[in-house]
Amino acid sequence: WTSGRAGTTEEFKDMEGRVVLKKVWESESSALSTQYLYDDMGSLRYVLPPAVTANSFTEADAVFGNYIYGYHYDGRKRVIEKKIPGRGWEHLVYNRLDQVVLTQDANLRAQNQWLFTKYDALGRTIITGLLGSTSTRAMWQTGMD
Repeated sequence: WTSGRAGTTEEFKDMEGRVVLKKVWESESSALSTQYLYDDMGSLRYVLPPAVTANSFTEADAVFGNYIYGYHYDGRKRVIEKKIPGRGWEHLVYNRLDQVVLTQDANLRAQNQWLFTKYDALGRTIITGLLGSTSTRAMWQTGMD
């Protein structure tokens, strides 16, 4: 890189060192900006890609469903729900060792199924499979706790 902004990337960080804005310069005057929004606890809550131009949104808005990445956390700062644009919410359940033991995406939810993972004493995956259940994420998490 010798001059100009074309082909470069700029990152803007907050006082805690978290990236809040990333600009990828396509040309000298045109950049694609991705915004990162955090909650009061410092956990990443939303990622707004360049296609999002709204100044505000709710999780019920079409722009949220189509473009925005979203994350929900439990009291232990573990991601319990994450949303990928166009795919819907994925739910995660953890065991006492903070290993993901159950996951459910929108497709599995429609079929009342969960993907399970079982680990050995060293934390290695030993078996995975599908489990039929109408239980919610919160019900499963209570059982795991």
